[in-house]
Amino acid sequence: MPALCSLQTFVNTWECDENDHMNVQFYYTKFDDAALVFQALCGLDEELGPRRTRHVRYHAELLSGEQVAIHSSFVSNDETGTVLQHIMIETQTGRLAATALDYYDEQAKGSYDAVREELDPRAVSRSLLHPVDMSEVTRAQRDEQNIPVTSRGVVRASHCGKGGIARDQAYISCVSDAATHAWELIGLSGAWLGDHGFGRVAVEMRVTVREPLMLGDLFELRTSFTAARSKSFSKRYDIFNLKTGQLCATNEVTAMILNHSTRRSEGIPDFAQEAIKTMMIKPAGAEG
Repeated sequence: MPALCSLQTFVNTWECDENDHMNVQFYYTKFDDAALVFQALCGLDEELGPRRTRHVRYHAELLSGEQVAIHSSFVSNDETGTVLQHIMIETQTGRLAATALDYYDEQAKGSYDAVREELDPRAVSRSLLHPVDMSEVTRAQRDEQNIPVTSRGVVRASHCGKGGIARDQAYISCVSDAATHAWELIGLSGAWLGDHGFGRVAVEMRVTVREPLMLGDLFELRTSFTAARSKSFSKRYDIFNLKTGQLCATNEVTAMILNHSTRRSEGIPDFAQEAIKTMMIKPAGAEG
């Protein structure tokens, strides 16, 4: 049986950012909704439990007023758990907008074989190749490592689901808000980007939740850098509970500079690459 259409929706103007395209947090919101609808259509009723990781690749911009559909299917179900695949398309042109892979520790039962497809190679990571290290990282350790704070805030009701548990939008929205501060750390300030007609974009993201944030929790983000390339760089946001100091989630991002005129990526300037290298930490599993 082919993938199920798990969501049909629309890009609202208020979902778009300074780049005049849909902000990353709303891709995650739509994938969140698609996963819930898909499980209901399969008769699972959230049987899979909490999701451990969601990995998203952004393939094309979505603009205000465009129509969106998501097609979801199982792609794996073994001793390691279950993986759901979501393919987001813009329906009028059929272009691929984004892909998501959801990783659950629980194994799906019953309806798994009925809605199964092969893993789409376009959903596989291209730049976030190493699993995130979710070991005992604390705010105090990040202080010792001089990992800077790039955002603090409060989990609002609009970003929570059942029982006041934070949805993905809570993590991705605070990451999106922290991005300007993170880019300034490497000299790519809003003023510099504006003078050149450039913007900031993410092309790949992976959020891993360890201890979910709850409604009303205070959070803090610490930003470090993990890779520098000619036309992209990768960074990691550690999201802590501000009161307890506990690591709640980690978001890994690969970012590029967007030329607002051509809508294409630009090279990362030498001064930014040098700054990244001075603040770089090694991702788990990396060699050398």
